[in-house]
Amino acid sequence: MAFTNTGALNGSGLFSSDLINNGVIDVSSGVREINGVLSSTKSGGGTITIEATGTLQLDKAVSGNNLMFAGSTGTLTIEQLGSVASSFDIVSINLGDVIKLPNVPPGFVLNYNTSTGTLAISSGGSTIGDLVFTPAASLTANFIKNAVVQCFVSGTKIETEDGPRPVEALKAGDQVVTENGVSGTIEWVGRRDVDCEHHPAPEKVRPFRIAAHAFGQGCPGADLLLSPDHSVFVNDVLIPVKYLENGTTVRQLPVSQVTYHHFELRDHAIVRADGLTVETLLPGSDKTGFVHGSKVTALYPEFTVPSWETAGAARLVVTGPELESVRRDLNLRAPAARAARVRRPKVETGT
Repeated sequence: MAFTNTGALNGSGLFSSDLINNGVIDVSSGVREINGVLSSTKSGGGTITIEATGTLQLDKAVSGNNLMFAGSTGTLTIEQLGSVASSFDIVSINLGDVIKLPNVPPGFVLNYNTSTGTLAISSGGSTIGDLVFTPAASLTANFIKNAVVQCFVSGTKIETEDGPRPVEALKAGDQVVTENGVSGTIEWVGRRDVDCEHHPAPEKVRPFRIAAHAFGQGCPGADLLLSPDHSVFVNDVLIPVKYLENGTTVRQLPVSQVTYHHFELRDHAIVRADGLTVETLLPGSDKTGFVHGSKVTALYPEFTVPSWETAGAARLVVTGPELESVRRDLNLRAPAARAARVRRPKVETGT
């Protein structure tokens, strides 16, 4: 049953039913999550205002509303971009405001039509969804970012010129060995502690364990833990580990906390982690929330997000016959991997 708002809906917290907004939704601070369909039956639509430091999270379909960022540090999170109708208009946005798209693959492509004010967002040649800005000129800020970051868990051994080293011991200037045999210089390292237990969607942040020898003898040489969207390089393509889950040799771990690490080279590259080929961070990815040295990195995202098609080290595959082929191979190798299991590394938890 839908709730109809004809006045002012203020504050933060979870709104768990469908919402017909014929009035005003004001998000002044904290997080307001709408876990239902947001619509409006009012002529011209309802109004949504995101004040400075406020965050609005839209979990399902959206239509018939006009959204404005009133400050310069507001956040809009859209969980299902493909369910956002053209009648959902963003009427103002300022430098420092952010629109997060957590379920869009890294390296998405943006194509803005200055005549219609429509921002088409695509990945792998397919359109994921559109955002409409009214007037078109309101789109002037660097604001779009993907909330997903590819990470290693503490203890992962990265192949460097000096041999395998724990990812947490790497620093800017170190040389890692890339798959094409050319050394790459680390330009950035970061760490983040994640409270999975209290995260609104734990499955988005809990690590996946790739069992030792899951892809063949020594691939990986020990259990390897990666964040859900970290891609494995196999059969000349990159596949996020979450798409390879089979409940045995690749599965998500129900940890309450985890410490993630990552590093960035000048270019996106393939490196070896515990003997398995995986990706480095795509340059320009969201570094918000990472600790770099003694400071938390909080960079404004760029409007021109690096395209996976132009900046990626290999094609990204999340569906289709290439994915299914890899999944079949994993399942065929599972009995041999179980027979050759070695003791897996301890998962370092956040403090």
